[in-house]
Amino acid sequence: MRGKGKSGATTAAKENAVNTVAKKAESTIEAVAEKAKEAVKKVEVKEEAVKETLAETKAEVKAEVKAAEKAVEKAAEPATAVTAAEAAPAKKTAARKTAAKKTETKPAEKKAAAVKKTVKKAVTRKTAAKSEPSTEVFIQYHGKQIDEKALLERVKDAYILRPPYLYGPMNNVYREAFVFDCALADRKFYLPKDGDMKLQFFHVKDLCRLMEVIIKEKPEEHILNVGNAEAVSIKEWVTKCYESLGKKPTFVNVYEEIEQRNYFSFYNYEYYLDVSRQGEIFSETTTLEDGLKDAAEWYLEHNTEVNKKPYFEFIDENLVES
Repeated sequence: MRGKGKSGATTAAKENAVNTVAKKAESTIEAVAEKAKEAVKKVEVKEEAVKETLAETKAEVKAEVKAAEKAVEKAAEPATAVTAAEAAPAKKTAARKTAAKKTETKPAEKKAAAVKKTVKKAVTRKTAAKSEPSTEVFIQYHGKQIDEKALLERVKDAYILRPPYLYGPMNNVYREAFVFDCALADRKFYLPKDGDMKLQFFHVKDLCRLMEVIIKEKPEEHILNVGNAEAVSIKEWVTKCYESLGKKPTFVNVYEEIEQRNYFSFYNYEYYLDVSRQGEIFSETTTLEDGLKDAAEWYLEHNTEVNKKPYFEFIDENLVES
């Protein structure tokens, strides 16, 4: 009996010891698990912060790239000035101001130095004043930028031609080609406001023919505005583009304050020149109707040769009503 009592006490002591160890182990496990949870939360918070930082950086980089593209595109737009050497009484719209915009991108904290850059925009807008404007037009010559007078002083026999928007076969700028794509897809056309903004065009073949005339006849005027005699509203222009493919446009007017270059081929300013002096040596130009038919025929065979812009994506995401 005594032996059994001692054995029972020993067993109970062992059980108590085991229970104590188990409880300590359980407490330790719970503490470790709690710490692990806290660590995971911290990692998740850090990961979320990193994602937000990356998203902000990507957005800012994207905005800077767009700003740079705009600057390049605007720099590539035709010169819009009418100088004293070419000025005749203008008969069109009121003068628009010359705008020189400078956009600076602010560097974000801890942002890569590669995205820290300043984009300068210099946009010379259309001037059609009744008095002679004092405007300087600069030209690239031998890798340098010089004004027209300086060029003529250096090259006495040079001729300076100032065209409006060129169009026709081999035009790789997404202007009439964009409207052709809309017509071919039977899409509605999203027109800036009432579509009464005026533009002027010149068929590329006419430009070549005019150059031949100048080389042959050597006119006294060495600086000439060139282009079709009449300007056209953008609504008329779009209509003629559709008609060149046997289509008729359905317009949706866009009156919201949206940058129209996001969904249309031209910036929001009128551009046309007084080309009366061109008429003295070269008066028979290609009609816009015939020229656009010529351009459409070329585009149907060479649509991959045009540098297309994401106008459709912007329209579908921002203008099309669901």
